[in-house]
Amino acid sequence: MKLPARGTQAIIAALALTLTPFQAAAHRPNSDDLTPCALALSAASFDGTIVKVCGAIETGFEQSVIRDAECPTLRLWVDWPDGDAGPSVSTTFGSDRYAQSREWTEFASVSSASDTERYLKGEDLAVAWQPWRKRAELVPKRNRNLTMLESLLKQTCTCPPGSGRMDFRRYDIVATVTGRFEHVPGPVILRNPAGGRGALLGYGHMSGYENRLVLGSVVNLNYRERGCR
Repeated sequence: MKLPARGTQAIIAALALTLTPFQAAAHRPNSDDLTPCALALSAASFDGTIVKVCGAIETGFEQSVIRDAECPTLRLWVDWPDGDAGPSVSTTFGSDRYAQSREWTEFASVSSASDTERYLKGEDLAVAWQPWRKRAELVPKRNRNLTMLESLLKQTCTCPPGSGRMDFRRYDIVATVTGRFEHVPGPVILRNPAGGRGALLGYGHMSGYENRLVLGSVVNLNYRERGCR
């Protein structure tokens, strides 16, 4: 089965596309843990549900992702819950700007971002509306593991001028986390009975991800210092 490829997941060629030996060795999910690869293959089924997933977590230049050894080039975007101070991530813009703070009840797929703009300006489009899956309530659990993960992710490297390096991570990290999995099948428009209009292009940097995990808790983590070279 062909895995989805979106936007910025493929364009930053300077970032490694394979896990480091430590990440690959430490990535041993339990039988009841999901992987980013498994979630992507059944994205519509898991949409809006609370999941437990194991993988390598990486943040930094235009990325906040979790990935695994099964399909290391496929990355699941990770967002920290509202109100929690997650690690600093450099991104251009996110696609959630039109789709927050409302109780959406229906969605419809459209062909392009320009269609979403027309809809948001008040134009009625000829589309097939479908029920929007209600998102499970997420209650973040701030524990010692989450605090440690945030601390490790915030410790970055300063790259020498002219090195061409875009990977600023000081640590390799593999963690099992829980959170709400969300999937968007390309550009969609949203509505509710109150007349609200919204749109969603994708998740993360440049709207380049079909799937994201809104982090709820960190069950366990392994890490190793990789240094700044």
